[in-house]
Amino acid sequence: MERDIRIEFARDFKTRAAENSNRLAALIRETVPAVSDAASHQFAGAAFVVTAGL
Repeated sequence: MERDIRIEFARDFKTRAAENSNRLAALIRETVPAVSDAASHQFAGAAFVVTAGL
């Protein structure tokens, strides 16, 4: 992460990222009920990593 950002911005960014990851995990569980809670969170995290790497 960049060094010249405010700590408040970094905290807000991380909070929003976690909220969005939780929302995606919930959508996955809604769409595919057979997927476990842990698996939906792992998938959501992987999706964000792949997207960030683009």
